[in-house]
Amino acid sequence: MVLKRALLNGWLAMVALGIGTADATTLLTRDWPVARECGGCLRLQFRRLELLLPSTEVSKVFTTGSGGPALDLVPASGDLRDSVSIFDRTQGRLRDLFKRTDFLDAHGIRTPRDYWDALGKEPAADDKYLAMARKAERIDRAHRYTRLSRGVLTAYIVDAAEPEDRRIYFVIDGDETYYMLVGPMSASFVEAVLSNARAVEMP
Repeated sequence: MVLKRALLNGWLAMVALGIGTADATTLLTRDWPVARECGGCLRLQFRRLELLLPSTEVSKVFTTGSGGPALDLVPASGDLRDSVSIFDRTQGRLRDLFKRTDFLDAHGIRTPRDYWDALGKEPAADDKYLAMARKAERIDRAHRYTRLSRGVLTAYIVDAAEPEDRRIYFVIDGDETYYMLVGPMSASFVEAVLSNARAVEMP
């Protein structure tokens, strides 16, 4: 869990250090997986994101109790080292992060969806902030970067080169909050999570 926290927060340091190179991993699109019957699933609502978690993939959900709101999904094996973390962030965080640059305006970024779409472009040679953001989110060396949309919910999947650092970002139209799942997610876990994910209202 400490490693995953470091991976999530490390890109602030990369931006400060000016690390980043141009690359060619660009955004692909695919269809949303067909919804599955999931009678034995745990229904998890994290703010406005609702997931159905099958027991074949997740054995326990717990909170670490440190920092901002976060949950960890423990795999069926029970090995905490292979847990997947869920976080949320806001567009305000992106504005604060890039407030001393023209990055957001230069790419027409007004919403979380704009941001993740922008990160799917190959950076120009002089676009250091786009290159750095892509590197921080592991997109620069990813095997694939994919977008799926169903209704108001859009998911971005980063199939990172590091197996333990696969990522799914969820955004909801009209909402400044975006959600991150980070960890060693298998292909079956990704499909199970996506198949029944949906945007809901807060209780």
